[in-house]
Amino acid sequence: MTANILMTIRDISKVYGQHIVLKNVDLDVYHHEFLALVGKSGGGKSTLLRLIAGLEQPNNGEIKQSDRLIEKTNDKARMMFQEDRLLPWMSVLDNITFASKNTQAQKEAKNLLDLVGLTEYADVYPTKLSGGQKQRLALARALFAHPDLLLLDEPLGALDALTRRNMQDLIIKVCQKKQITTILVTHDINEAVRMANRIVLIKDQGIKEVFENPYQGINTTEAKEKRALIADDILEKILN
Repeated sequence: MTANILMTIRDISKVYGQHIVLKNVDLDVYHHEFLALVGKSGGGKSTLLRLIAGLEQPNNGEIKQSDRLIEKTNDKARMMFQEDRLLPWMSVLDNITFASKNTQAQKEAKNLLDLVGLTEYADVYPTKLSGGQKQRLALARALFAHPDLLLLDEPLGALDALTRRNMQDLIIKVCQKKQITTILVTHDINEAVRMANRIVLIKDQGIKEVFENPYQGINTTEAKEKRALIADDILEKILN
């Protein structure tokens, strides 16, 4: 399995003042997998994601992606947040290309808009989009950079239930099509087991357990029942 590892996280600790958030964390992230980080609020999920993104630095330990040490902003990763962080003065298309008129960039951006179902909104401004459409655009913009790693920091948390479900399906489809490694932080355990093929429980400053989930994105009755059992197991270990 070593050849299939995209990222290694070794002995990572993060401290804010006197507060230890993460302590001696070890984790391997594999090529093309969809990984979810779950746990109680304030338990270190988003902190670990920010360390992976290079937005913060650990107090000790190291993170390597493709054998390259992450010491500053990870240019091989792109991040989606709950806030869409779009540029309201630019059109949907220009939000992806950052107003580049390069022919190839325009073509690629239009292909991404087609992939996320926003083709007809290319010339519209973000203020005219719904919450779900804004997150579709944010996803397209993240993919435009050809990242090896897509980082999702609860990007669906503000969406209504139906839009959230549709976005879950879209993200699974896009990540599988692009064969992109994805790490999701979510407080919703059911979302984690629906979207991810591995779920990492962060508890007591470290990784408590890693759950395998072969039922990712499968919508049969049996798969839903199996995912529910995994979710119950995770919830019990969060609470106890």
